[in-house]
Amino acid sequence: MKKYKLLTTLLLIFSLFLLCSFTSNASEEVNLQTSSSNENWKLILENIDIDVKYLEPNKYLGLYWDSFVEGNNKESYLYLCWTSTYYTRTDNTILYLSESNKSYYLYSSNEDMKNKRGNWLSSTVQTYPEYDLSIYMTPIAGIIDGQSFGLPLKRTYTFTNLKYGYEGTNKAIGQCKETMTFDLGLVPKHDGKNSMQLCTHGYEIIEACEAQSYFDLLKYGGYGHFVHFNTKIKIDKIYRVDVAYKVVNDDKPWYQFFLPSDEHQIKKSLTAERVSGGIFGLYKFQGFTEGSFQSTLSSSINYKYRLHLNYDDDSWNIFEGKEYYESDYRRISQFQILRMNYVIDGETYDVPIKMDTIEGETLFILDPKLILDTQNSYYKVKKQIDDFILGLKDKLQSKMWILWTIIGGLGFIILVVIILKIRNFIRLISAKKEKE
Repeated sequence: MKKYKLLTTLLLIFSLFLLCSFTSNASEEVNLQTSSSNENWKLILENIDIDVKYLEPNKYLGLYWDSFVEGNNKESYLYLCWTSTYYTRTDNTILYLSESNKSYYLYSSNEDMKNKRGNWLSSTVQTYPEYDLSIYMTPIAGIIDGQSFGLPLKRTYTFTNLKYGYEGTNKAIGQCKETMTFDLGLVPKHDGKNSMQLCTHGYEIIEACEAQSYFDLLKYGGYGHFVHFNTKIKIDKIYRVDVAYKVVNDDKPWYQFFLPSDEHQIKKSLTAERVSGGIFGLYKFQGFTEGSFQSTLSSSINYKYRLHLNYDDDSWNIFEGKEYYESDYRRISQFQILRMNYVIDGETYDVPIKMDTIEGETLFILDPKLILDTQNSYYKVKKQIDDFILGLKDKLQSKMWILWTIIGGLGFIILVVIILKIRNFIRLISAKKEKE
């Protein structure tokens, strides 16, 4: 009997030990589900290089490797930051990831989904209902007590798809479809060294953009190249615009056979700094100018910003030899704004820009499509002349129906006369034959 009591006691003690161990692990797992601290969120939001209200939903925002989470040297997390439209529920998370041509799912089975046992940890969220935006931090990989979880830890990640939805489900309610590559600059290790790369996607803030070139020997020593554009957001001041483009002569007429036949890829930063140029340095040029620019042909589009791409060409400096001069090329091709530095409400932003490439065109200086500074006296005189010519054309066109009616009437009369003469001639010949 004593043996049975001793065996029962030992089994009871062992059961209690297992229960305590399970409770401890479960409690630890719950705490890990809310891993992103306020300090991490503050760090992320401070390093986003654009105001939150200008962020777009369903975009990757960046990667952040926190080697010691909240100072805890037992945990390291790799956070994927991303955005969605605003949801009242806060338990949104990543359900599926496609990274480097491999697929990863939050839940490995229906049982895991039912019990919310994910392959990575829960997301935390910052919501902005006034902007219809939510920002998430999802620990997609990491190390806990020496054990790895989630995606493999490596230096470079290329995401091609992300689907998100509510925890405990497998139904996606949204996704990030774009392809994005992040380079952390190091292979994440549990060594106290953190790494972050945010905002690598370009901001689509260019609303309208037009590139033109025209010939002016005295000012530019050849062709001047200009780009005019507007933005979707209200910017107080732009300090710098980084651009990329090609100068080409693929449209040169036969009589300009002496122009170079090659092309050059160019990258440069444009600012409002004024430089002297043109013949004898008599002109002042700026790479970037803010003002009012439009063509005399139409006032439907008024551009706020102008880029003078070859403002620093200095082709009239005969004592300085260069490999090539941009003014020797008739037009620009594949133009893009790469990055902009600007101020909004006292805050400075330095952001990459996403836009389609723009093809330029070459115009004659008197062409009414040529975009000019509306405050310039030349524009005002040209506007009056072009308006007069356009008005005269309209008047002529409005009275052309009268002219065409007269011409048509005269033509009809002439045709009738010719037909009558031919008929009379035939009758005369027929009469002569009958008499014979």
